[in-house]
Amino acid sequence: MSEVIVPRSFRLLDELERGQKGNVSEGVSFGLESADDITLSNWSCTIFGQPGTVFENRIYSLTIFCDDNYPDSPPTVKFDTKIEMSCVDNCGRVSHQL
Repeated sequence: MSEVIVPRSFRLLDELERGQKGNVSEGVSFGLESADDITLSNWSCTIFGQPGTVFENRIYSLTIFCDDNYPDSPPTVKFDTKIEMSCVDNCGRVSHQL
């Protein structure tokens, strides 16, 4: 049986709908940076630090870019807010090599 390939735009529209309806992890909010972005490429995200962690009472802003190869290749993720994590470089870029 062959694998069903979901078009990039369908996948991104599904993710946008989940973000708009709040069907995501608690403390996470995301959506398109601009409602006019017909390519669904540029996203913004806010993460609220979870209670009981070193991130508690902090709010992190991120920008996410989904290129033409998404979802076959991961998006580019960058923290706009400074954060200390081993997977985040000094410029806020998240490494996909964990």
